[in-house]
Amino acid sequence: MARAELIITSKINNGGIRKKLWDLYNAVFAGQEKISVQNQKCYTEETFQAALLDEEYIKFYLILDDEVVAYMLATNNLQKAAVTYMNPERYRELFPEYAAANKIYYFTSLGVHPEQQKQKLFYQIISAGFRRIAELRGMYAFDFSQESVANLAGMFIRIAHRLHQEGLLPEMKYVKVGAQEFGAIAPTHPQS
Repeated sequence: MARAELIITSKINNGGIRKKLWDLYNAVFAGQEKISVQNQKCYTEETFQAALLDEEYIKFYLILDDEVVAYMLATNNLQKAAVTYMNPERYRELFPEYAAANKIYYFTSLGVHPEQQKQKLFYQIISAGFRRIAELRGMYAFDFSQESVANLAGMFIRIAHRLHQEGLLPEMKYVKVGAQEFGAIAPTHPQS
């Protein structure tokens, strides 16, 4: 039987775990540059390692049989969350009561090993994030690529609803903060 362990921490001192998380990050985002119009790999190895050591990030990771199979990073430092290309001022404007209390937690990176049962692991890691941030009396913010995970917002909504029904979260509502569309105008018949 598989042995699973969920870790929630503010700092990852273990270099071996940090290396496994970096390897997982690379595996999760491998090939994204060919399917997502916006770069999904917002961390370099140096900035990712720094985030894993930075106590302003909450780190969630799931170990299954000694392998890291899922992770999530969250921070309420919106300037640091901007690594994901989000605009901190927009969130401060939309949610002033949470911004004033420094309670907007942004999920900057989320991943599940490509060879694992994604739905179950996504649920475990996301629900852990939601529960922890509820304990901190915060709100959750995120972004995602529709090309790579078209239903991530729906998944977050379903998980929050289920946790609310179980009495683990307050009642929630989804707020679409914005959207950005990329396009191009190209000749119908390319010239050679």
